[in-house]
Formats: sequence, C-alpha cells, structure tokens
Amino acid sequence: MKKWFITAVTTLSLAIAPMTSSAATVSAGSNYVPSKGYSYSTYDLEGTPKRLSNLKCSGPASLRQCTTTNYRGYTHLYNDKYLSLGVAYSDVYLTPAYKFPMTSGKTYKLKEYDLEGNAYSYRYEVKSVNMTKKVGNKTYKNVIRIKNQDGGYTFIAKNHGIVLITIKKKGKQVTYYKVTSAKKR
Repeated sequence: MKKWFITAVTTLSLAIAPMTSSAATVSAGSNYVPSKGYSYSTYDLEGTPKRLSNLKCSGPASLRQCTTTNYRGYTHLYNDKYLSLGVAYSDVYLTPAYKFPMTSGKTYKLKEYDLEGNAYSYRYEVKSVNMTKKVGNKTYKNVIRIKNQDGGYTFIAKNHGIVLITIKKKGKQVTYYKVTSAKKR
C-alpha cells in the first residue's frame, strides 16, 4: 500500500509540474556585463580596425568599459534595467537597449531615441535565458539568446556581456560582432 501511494504521488507530481511551471526569467542585467577578471579580443564587421585584442574591462557594472591602452573598444551600459553595447568614447551603439527582467519566450516592444531626439520602436524576442554557446575560444554558460526584429541574434553571456551579434543578410546569419577570445588575467 505504501509503495502504491508513493508511486501515485510521484506520477501525479510529474504530470502536474509542466502545467504549473513558468518560463525562465533573468531578473538583473548587472550580472551580464563583462568581468574585470578577463581580457577580451573582438571582431566587429564595421569596426576600424575590425579586430581588437587585449581589451581590459574597468568601471562599474553600469558603465563597463572594455578598451585597449589607446582607448579603442566597447562600452556595456547597464542603466535603469537596460543593457546595451556601444563603441567606447562615442555615440555609436551596436545594439538597442535590452530590458531586464527578461523572460524566455517573451517578445518585447520598446521605444528608443536617436541622437536628434526622434523616437523609433523596435522589438525583440527572448528565445532562451539559460543556454550554452561556444563563441571564439570559449564555451559560455547561462547565455541569453535574443532574436532581433531584423532576424539577427544577440547572445549575452553571464559575467561576459554581449559575446555575439549576428545580422541576417540574403537569408543567412552573418557575424556582426563577436568576442573571439576571453582569457583570465
């Protein structure tokens, strides 16, 4: 009788669990900026130069600068629950602002402003918040995968920031930005 009861309870809990589970959510983006303990090398399709190496990160999570000794590199901005990637010491952004918390399977529609103050809308879908992704020489865990409105993807790794951006060109995914190497300092 005891075995039957335990079996019944286990079977019932397995049947009910999928119905009561919710989509995975990442609540804070402050853990998704690059670590100060690593140096990075990058590739940027439109960058001059296209490849940068030995980028060292400094500053608070809200304004994490990853630059070379001559100040070339990128800034991960995490401000007011929004994360974006821009070119250091400029007004050029590689991504729109992604809002936290992020929930897997949810589509977000946001509004942003250009340098002249004109509003524009954009949308993106969070496809996953806990995947594993190999980019360059490193396999990252706890990666957020976002599908952008242009059909490209952004991958944001916990403790490493945005590690890969693709854009869709002629039906194919093309690398726009990626971290080619991450090494502990």
